[in-house]
Amino acid sequence: MWMRKLTALRRRANDRSRFRSGFIKIASESTVRGSPQEPVRGAAAAAASTGLALEVHTEKGEDVEDIVTFLTDLGVPPTQLVLCHMDKRPDLALHCELARTGVVLEYDTFFRRKYEPEANLWPLIGEMPSAGLSDSLALATDMAEAGLWQNLGGGPGLCALVTDVVPRLQALGLSERGIRGLVGGNIARRLAGSEKPSSRS
Repeated sequence: MWMRKLTALRRRANDRSRFRSGFIKIASESTVRGSPQEPVRGAAAAAASTGLALEVHTEKGEDVEDIVTFLTDLGVPPTQLVLCHMDKRPDLALHCELARTGVVLEYDTFFRRKYEPEANLWPLIGEMPSAGLSDSLALATDMAEAGLWQNLGGGPGLCALVTDVVPRLQALGLSERGIRGLVGGNIARRLAGSEKPSSRS
């Protein structure tokens, strides 16, 4: 079934009048091999075929070692992968190892107190640039609770990435270039940089 869907997607991709996809996203449950295989393998085939980034929702960073192995075995290079919610598993050695393969790690618990961002997320942001790996990070805000939205619970809202997080990055002494990468530039390069050109002339 997923092969038919992939064939249809390829046909549409060859129609230059259509909008270009930015990325493909899938979710891994506690393990990628225990997740529904049809969408996972279909997404991997589409990413390998098109060169588009493949973003993976992880359950608090669980099973990421096998996620990377599983997807690369299906033909998706690490340089196309984005692993979400990785600050929920604040293992610096693991993060460095993954980043050095070319994977982008997404951190997003700045305003979710139950994940203790002061103890877990901010130390990672301090250490990863020191290891020369800031280009492998993408910062975001996971507004999974109504209270985090300004129009529902009073804040801090989506703008907090700029109004709250960026000043703290500046206080850490990160360069303006590095900060721009963390809050948009790194992920923009990943999403825009690797789609394979159409074979049509």
